[in-house]
Amino acid sequence: MALPKPAETMALYGLTLMICGALAFQAAGATAKAKSALIVGNFGAVLSFILAGGIGTTIPKKGAPGYKMYMACVHIALVYPVILGSALAWRLWLAWHKPMRNYLLVMVTASILTAALVALNKPKNGKAAARAKTVAKAAKATQDAKSE
Repeated sequence: MALPKPAETMALYGLTLMICGALAFQAAGATAKAKSALIVGNFGAVLSFILAGGIGTTIPKKGAPGYKMYMACVHIALVYPVILGSALAWRLWLAWHKPMRNYLLVMVTASILTAALVALNKPKNGKAAARAKTVAKAAKATQDAKSE
């Protein structure tokens, strides 16, 4: 099973934040004090969608137009879920006996999973990519030699 691409991961993370923020706001009685859940959920979702758009679906070659934007978005996507997840974990600790606890728990878990998936699926640098191609060619040559 292939891992989802960083852009797909960030889009799903944003969708999760938006839904959980709205549900936490509703669960807390839609009061003025509960607006932070709505604001954090929607702001986090917007930033995640912007990062997903910046990452895109194709990896530009080094030096090509858009390469710097791509790399900036990938690196921000590596750090962003960790920072937001830490803030949400702190908020979860403070609100452990409140109705929004379950939604905060989902948001913290989604932050951890997103950080892990983006880190596991981040693009390799030039040397690592060249090594991977060399290993793949050697494996193919070995398989072809065995089949003959």
